[in-house]
Amino acid sequence: MPWFTVKTIILSPWKKRRRYKRKGRDETICYTGVSPSSKDRGETMSNQTKNRFNHYLGIEIEQVNDEGCVAVLKIRPELYNSLEGVVHGGVTSTLADVAMGHGAAPHVDGVQQCVTVESKVNFLAPARGEYLRAESKVLRRGGNTIVMEARITTDDATLVAVALGTYARVQPKK
Repeated sequence: MPWFTVKTIILSPWKKRRRYKRKGRDETICYTGVSPSSKDRGETMSNQTKNRFNHYLGIEIEQVNDEGCVAVLKIRPELYNSLEGVVHGGVTSTLADVAMGHGAAPHVDGVQQCVTVESKVNFLAPARGEYLRAESKVLRRGGNTIVMEARITTDDATLVAVALGTYARVQPKK
């Protein structure tokens, strides 16, 4: 039995509101984006991870394999910094971290299998457009740590950031 229940309310084709209940009371309301590829399959992020922060931002995982991961984020005004039309650097950094973390150790039953030990992001251009796309790849897999790289681009293929991260494998409590 899950530790929370989910009630989904469809607000638009791109956004769903989910209300989580724990022990009979409302805990969190978060928004789930639907990427174009997952929309076709009828999937949302809830099928891939239990990370509520990723749900709130609207990050979708398009592809995960042994080489890395592809994550997509639909840009919306709530994600802008004080410069209108430019996505906040923390959002770009989070997208890179999500792609690298999923590529390092894909989630099992929606639960992460690694944690970030170190992360560095170089911002190269303002993040503008309709989507941000993070493509991560494994640089080295060790016994306990994995070194990852990610490239974040806009929908018009502008490279906005590159990231380097180190991740440690973890054994989640059951």
